[in-house]
Amino acid sequence: MKKYIFVFFVLLLLLYSCDFLTPKESKEQTESPERLFNLANEAMIKGENNIAIELYYKIVEQYPEFKKYRADALYRLGVLLFKSERFEEAEKVFQQLITKYKNYPRIKNVYEKLLYIYIQELPDSNKADKIKTIYKSKFKNTDKIEEIERTSVLLNIKEEKSDLIFLSPSEIEVKKIEKIQNYDKEFFPLTSILELKVFSPDRKYIVERKKENNTYFLFLTDIKNNKTKKINGSKNGFGQQWSWDSKYIVFTVMNWATKERTIKLYNIKDNSMKTLFTGKEIGDLLCFSPDNSKIAFWYYNNLWIINRTGKNMSLICKIIKDENIIIMAWEREGNKILVGKKISDKINYYLLYLGRKEFIITK
Repeated sequence: MKKYIFVFFVLLLLLYSCDFLTPKESKEQTESPERLFNLANEAMIKGENNIAIELYYKIVEQYPEFKKYRADALYRLGVLLFKSERFEEAEKVFQQLITKYKNYPRIKNVYEKLLYIYIQELPDSNKADKIKTIYKSKFKNTDKIEEIERTSVLLNIKEEKSDLIFLSPSEIEVKKIEKIQNYDKEFFPLTSILELKVFSPDRKYIVERKKENNTYFLFLTDIKNNKTKKINGSKNGFGQQWSWDSKYIVFTVMNWATKERTIKLYNIKDNSMKTLFTGKEIGDLLCFSPDNSKIAFWYYNNLWIINRTGKNMSLICKIIKDENIIIMAWEREGNKILVGKKISDKINYYLLYLGRKEFIITK
């Protein structure tokens, strides 16, 4: 009997020990840095940024010996803090990264985010210059550093009147839309409308859409010399518009087989042709900026602008749609675009006020 009682107590002791140890072991497994890192990643993927931030912080602060994914944890923590606009915290995390992990694969992005912080959120010219110097030495001049330097200049300019001329399309957006009864031609001297024959602003040339052998082409006429030539590459050309300086003609060409439209730019001085953009659902009404550097056009029913070089295309307005638009004009100062929509027998005019995007350097 004593033997059975002893065995019974031994079994109870073993069961109790297992019951006691299991939660501890489970807790240790749950709290391991690898487990926390995986949980943080899962939370980040789900968009649960606050939970992810808390978990990444726990890894960084409580497990300094966890070297395997420490750089990744710091980077993801910094990015989430940056996106959450907790810039002071993000700056500290990013500084740790560039100090301890100089060869981290995404270190270039870290420097760019630090520059953004030091230029726009926590202005510090000394720190910005230091980071900029390191960035240039490591990555040379890039489109991003040019954008950053342009931002630095613009942020020191009080007046926005002339700013827009120097901005790239990706830095511009429509800030306000105003419906008006009519417009003053003094402020909008160059209007874009769809016509077969269009005079250049200096009245020296005419570009005309004419048919030749059952196919439409664009023809350029030098009025003074009474000479006309067909523009090469203008087959099916339509919607031709002049630049303000009378040096360029922009137009569209429709490919009926693919249903795609191409925006082309013709230089009348050197007789060169450049393709700017090709796609479906491109509108046929185009409009030059007063400095001749940008072109406004409609794409999938929204207003876009693109550089004359064909680079840096950007959506600027989703509110005003392409339907029934018969006139466009860019204000001579560059701050507004006029749009005219024909509704029944009247034209409704809208002023689109342009401005610099709140964040020039992409987050």
